[in-house]
Amino acid sequence: MHAMTARMLGWKSNLLLVAAALACGAVVAPTGAAFGAACDSDSSETAAVLIAACDTIIEAAPTASFQVNALLVRAEAYRRDGQIKSALADLDRAIALQPSPAAAIAAYRARGDIHRQASDLTLAIDDYSAAIRLEPGNVELLEARAGALAAAKRFNQALDDYDAAIRLNPQSAQLFSRRAATFVAMRDRRLAIRDFTEAIRLNPGLIQSYLDRAAVFSKIRRTDLAIDDETMAIRLDPTAAESYDRRGQTYARNSAYDRAIADYGEAIRLKPAAPFYLHRGVAYQLKGDPDRAIADYDLALALDDRLALALHNRGMAKWKKNDRTGAANDFAAAIAIEPDLEIAVEHSRALAAEMGSRNGRRAPQLPVTR
Repeated sequence: MHAMTARMLGWKSNLLLVAAALACGAVVAPTGAAFGAACDSDSSETAAVLIAACDTIIEAAPTASFQVNALLVRAEAYRRDGQIKSALADLDRAIALQPSPAAAIAAYRARGDIHRQASDLTLAIDDYSAAIRLEPGNVELLEARAGALAAAKRFNQALDDYDAAIRLNPQSAQLFSRRAATFVAMRDRRLAIRDFTEAIRLNPGLIQSYLDRAAVFSKIRRTDLAIDDETMAIRLDPTAAESYDRRGQTYARNSAYDRAIADYGEAIRLKPAAPFYLHRGVAYQLKGDPDRAIADYDLALALDDRLALALHNRGMAKWKKNDRTGAANDFAAAIAIEPDLEIAVEHSRALAAEMGSRNGRRAPQLPVTR
């Protein structure tokens, strides 16, 4: 553990000293030392109890240092409770008190994380940068800033941070995997594969890296390697429905519909979910079985009645069966949910033209999975 990181952990236990001071009579606390101890980020108390405990300590803190520590704990409790504005206010207040470097790093990191979660990427990057200035060799901070930079599409700067973090911790599979994801976003598939491969070498049990590398292999039409990776992911965790779904999609893209349907079926057995029914419906539809496709789209919509793609695809299947009215209704419902779903708009217009034409038009055959 980095020296500064270790010191960052120390401020949590300092709150126990405040509790002791309260219990000794300097200031009266409702339940003495036990109450003060609840103002600890490792506490199992609910957010509301933790907030109340920290309220007392913040008002009674004998020094700014104790107050900062309690503000950090309360900010995390507010965040857990969904009170984001209050969390940010506490972190702003803690930073304004000019805390120790360790506490300042904790405050900047926490505030940066909140901004990142809210997609306020510029603010997140600024906070991570402030923390890094205090501790330039902190791998976790470099990784956090790299992630925010990548999300902001500032890819070269993100790579600089990942490179620096990897130099500091070259055995981290997670760092290689995340740098690989940045290369994917940059469409540099060769370097993405290189980094996913290194992540897997460092941690052969990292399932997500197999799935992510498989996606890149699919992009370069190495279906055999993609299926190998997805199969390895399934072997590592046979209970992960998402891995079966991913392999099913690879099979379906390569017209191996029976294998795709089998994988989707296993995904559904493990975890009945609307997207899995949608994907199996597409496979049935592409195989030329509109009745089973419609049945799966019905099941998908029973689980998520706002799944516009399921409505669109069901409309396509109904059109194939010459149920033009049913198809038109499904297209209209899909567009009502997702007005920018261009494929539904296009097919709705084509169907309307067919219904208004004596000669008619041939129904489009291909459903979509997004």
